[in-house]
Amino acid sequence: MTPKTARRLTWAAVYLTAATVPLSAYLLSRPLATPLTPEAVLSVGVAFVGALASAVVGALIVSQHPRHPVGWMFSLSGLANAGAIVLAAYGELAIVPGASLPAGTLAKDISHVLLQSGLFLPLTLGLLLFPDGRLQSRWWWPAAAAALIGLVMRLVADALDTRQSLTEWTGDIGVLLTIASALAGLVSLALRWRRAGPEVRQQLKWMAAAAGLVVIAFIGDTAFNIVRPNVISNDAEFLIFSLTYITVPIAAGTAILRYRLYEIDFIINRAIVYIVLTAILAGLYAALTGTLQRIFVSVTGQSSDAAIIIA
Repeated sequence: MTPKTARRLTWAAVYLTAATVPLSAYLLSRPLATPLTPEAVLSVGVAFVGALASAVVGALIVSQHPRHPVGWMFSLSGLANAGAIVLAAYGELAIVPGASLPAGTLAKDISHVLLQSGLFLPLTLGLLLFPDGRLQSRWWWPAAAAALIGLVMRLVADALDTRQSLTEWTGDIGVLLTIASALAGLVSLALRWRRAGPEVRQQLKWMAAAAGLVVIAFIGDTAFNIVRPNVISNDAEFLIFSLTYITVPIAAGTAILRYRLYEIDFIINRAIVYIVLTAILAGLYAALTGTLQRIFVSVTGQSSDAAIIIA
């Protein structure tokens, strides 16, 4: 693949990620099989901002280093997360009684695969490869393998009947492997920081802080669910995770812009800025509209159409 093709593909991913925002806003505004809570609406808006940030950071890295795996991982992660939201919204709309839309269950299954991959691979493999795109040595291969095996085991467990003991065991092992790989990634960043010079240390500290926040939130949520299951709703969990996860692409962007990570020199095209800002505003608008709509309906009892007009 030529550098020009790589740049075009990653910036195309940015545009596609931005295009999913109004599409998702439309789908989520329709009557769904499972009504959205305010936490779910807000988490969707936050997740879209994180997806756009990931796609942009990935495009910036690949524009300078076309074969850099971290750049491609950020790019594909943003697109996968945005696509997962669209497919999940479509799936909820398709399974509404009386709906004539096809493949609703399949869309939700694909959405789950995309979301799991888009969220957890950057927090496991991404940390192990950051910032130069290579493992520190061959001794880190088990940690990379644990990330992939853990992801596969979690997907298999989710796809099967959760009432089966084998399925629960598979899912638990998958979670443990994911946590172990993420912790190994943090150790890898710490070792790189110890051996690096002052400038590289500034680059690494942002990613280490953001990744540490996400990993702590994930471990804390997992431990809390073991001690007191079903206390925190799935929507609240996703909101907390989305708020912490968004710090990862922001940290990488800060390292790029402030500390010249990957030695990127670029001029950001105004059109790109306008597209990204418009998409972010659209995501925030969708979250605000959905929240106001549900508050209006719960207070007044009027139809959702009236609530949409007022919002």
